[in-house]
Amino acid sequence: QYQLLEKLQGQEEAKRQAEDQVAGMEEKLRQLHARSLELDTELQVETRGRRNQADTNKKLTIELENTVNTNKELQIKIEKSEQERLRMEAEARDSGEQLREMAEKVFQLLERLKLAELGKTK
Repeated sequence: QYQLLEKLQGQEEAKRQAEDQVAGMEEKLRQLHARSLELDTELQVETRGRRNQADTNKKLTIELENTVNTNKELQIKIEKSEQERLRMEAEARDSGEQLREMAEKVFQLLERLKLAELGKTK
């Protein structure tokens, strides 16, 4: 009987230890599950953040390309305007030179006319 009682007590002690181990493992499993959920949430937030950042980068890249293209177009317009200004300045110089030459001829003609009038009156 003592042996049976001793054996029964030993089995009960082993059972208690096994139950304690199971309880410890269950607690550890709950902790690991909670940590897994936390990490999963962090991963989702980080993934969403990276996706948003990638979208923003893409939009900024497109905006930069558009700005560069607009800048090129404006530079071409400025160049054309500068060429037109230079052409108009050259044209104005030529016109001014022609006007000066014509005025000089008119003065020469007036001078001849004056001399001719003086010659007639003598």
